[in-house]
Amino acid sequence: MGAPEVPSTLRSWMSVVGEIARAANAAEPLDGVLATVAEQACALIGFEYCAVMLAEPDREHLRVAGSSGLSPDYVALVSDTGSLLIHPAGPHLDSPAAAAFRGGRTVAVPDVGSAVRFGRLRHLAPEQGYQALIAAPLHASDSGTLGVIVAYSVAAREFGAPEMELIELLADQAALALETARLRSDQQNVITELLPGERRAAP
Repeated sequence: MGAPEVPSTLRSWMSVVGEIARAANAAEPLDGVLATVAEQACALIGFEYCAVMLAEPDREHLRVAGSSGLSPDYVALVSDTGSLLIHPAGPHLDSPAAAAFRGGRTVAVPDVGSAVRFGRLRHLAPEQGYQALIAAPLHASDSGTLGVIVAYSVAAREFGAPEMELIELLADQAALALETARLRSDQQNVITELLPGERRAAP
């Protein structure tokens, strides 16, 4: 299995960064911003499907917060509370997404058929029809790992250094978008608290 050429240039990468930044700064809904990140991963690196998954507040499982190409049934399946467990009981329930989140590093699976350490893939992969995937963690500057970005290929494939680097750069962009949304929410809360009581109560 040879790694396909990564369809990326500096110009296309800068365009991607600019589009994500515009969406985040325009205060678009967070799921839409993260869907944009997922769409750009498919276009920039050549994947069929992609998802940005965030850890739930209890940090016990991951859920899909934005995606591209995935079927609604698959999104519902992997977002179920019993699906992508961050700390599963054993390898029969483990997944690359959870491993990338726990370890804080990128995890690549060139062929899901031989990924014996990720037993959850035996149930998940046939539902969407992918044979390979790569998962990179979303690192925030001051709040640890927020989630993961997972890109899927319908064909088994090796992942070269350029693909690994690009998915990690997109993970950084997703983390920045999340931090921007959090800061905007914090600022809005402060503004609301500073408003006189009569203005807050006005219709």
